[in-house]
This record gives sequence, C-alpha cells and structure tokens, in this order.
Amino acid sequence: TSTDIDVNNSTDGGNNGPCWLFPSLTFTISATSVSMDLNSGNDMTSTTESVLNVTAKAQFGYQISAFKTQLMTSSPHTISDFPGTYTAPDNWESTCNAGGSAFCGFGYTTDDGALPGADTNRFTTATGVCTTAPCYAAFSSTSPGDVIGDLSTSVVNDLTIITYRTSVPTSQAIGTYTTTIVYIATPQF
Repeated sequence: TSTDIDVNNSTDGGNNGPCWLFPSLTFTISATSVSMDLNSGNDMTSTTESVLNVTAKAQFGYQISAFKTQLMTSSPHTISDFPGTYTAPDNWESTCNAGGSAFCGFGYTTDDGALPGADTNRFTTATGVCTTAPCYAAFSSTSPGDVIGDLSTSVVNDLTIITYRTSVPTSQAIGTYTTTIVYIATPQF
C-alpha cells in the first residue's frame, strides 16, 4: 500500500478549509550587516537598506517584528533615536545640521503599506505628524519589537524593504557606531 499526502494549501482536511499539516516559513535578509558613511560631504547623513524576503505557507500569512539591542554606540558615545515613533512616524526631510534636533538620530522606514494598527499605511503615506512620506520611526528597544512587515495570506517571496537612516551633528564624536537589529519572522495560524 502507499499513501500520498498533498501538502499544498488547497488540500481539504475535511473541515471545509485548507489543511496546514506541513506549514513552513522561509525568511532571508539581503545582508546581515549594513554600513552608513557619515561625513561632511553628505552633511553627516546617510541611508541604506535591507530587503527582507518571506515565503510563508501559513493560513494567515506572517509577521516580521524588529527591535534594536542598544542605541547606536561607539563606547562611550551614542547616537540618539530619531524622534518619530512606531505609532506616529515622522517625515525626515532635512539633516540634523540643516534642520536641527528634530532631524537627528537613527531610525527606519518600511515600505509595507498595510501594517497592523489604526493607520495601517503610516510609514508609506503622509498622515498624522508625518506631512511627507516616507515616514520614519525609532526602532523599538524591547522584544519582540514592532511589526514592520506582514501579509495575511500564504505567500511566496514577499519582499519588505527597510530603509535605515542616520543623521548626526558635526560635533558628534568620530567612531564606528554599531547596534544590532533583531528581526523575528512569525507564521500566523
């Protein structure tokens, strides 16, 4: 005798719904380390990005959350967080040196325009305090962090782009500043 098991999401498990007998999640990041070069030529402001790729065979898709382990640090010096928050991200249309403290720090934006919460597109559309998209926020400093990418269905190769930005005053101590961003990808059932 032989038994064939079809493990695609259209298999009916007898409950008039998909069978998720063998769920899976694949999560990759374009680079595990990124750099930003802050110098007088770019007014001490730089951006770079990570591309997050998810394949989720899960009934309700996936969520990616993120948090930082510390402020950007070159001991004993630190770079503060950008003042925008996850629930109220802000535009970052100037540099720390040209625009003042409201444009200083380290932060991120996501290209996911359908996040959980009241303003699902708060990073991709001007809303609230953010008058010009993209809107930026500081990374959470506690686990599990904030949801920065998600989709509510099974998916193959769904991409989320996280853009990091740092802007500091010319008086910032010279050094190699580092932090670790922890990404947690979770299938949703």
